[in-house]
Amino acid sequence: MASFIIKSANELETKKNEAEQLGYTVEKLVNRGYFSSLYVKDPFGQRFELATLAPGFTIDEPLDELGNTLALPDFLEPQRKKIEQTLEDN
Repeated sequence: MASFIIKSANELETKKNEAEQLGYTVEKLVNRGYFSSLYVKDPFGQRFELATLAPGFTIDEPLDELGNTLALPDFLEPQRKKIEQTLEDN
């Protein structure tokens, strides 16, 4: 799957509309907390992702501290214990 960076959420919405007009299958548009992603499949079955860079991974911790703790977007917080257990098992 190929990924492409999009400048803003507004541009991502524009790309979604363009993909639909071109006959591509828009699989889903998802806000992942740190960025938003649009998943599209072209008429030949190629899947690709368009994703914003903003707001970015520094919304909940400073750049120099990234990776020191497990930061999760709000939608994954309810699954924290399960995610931490999976990481410990691997």
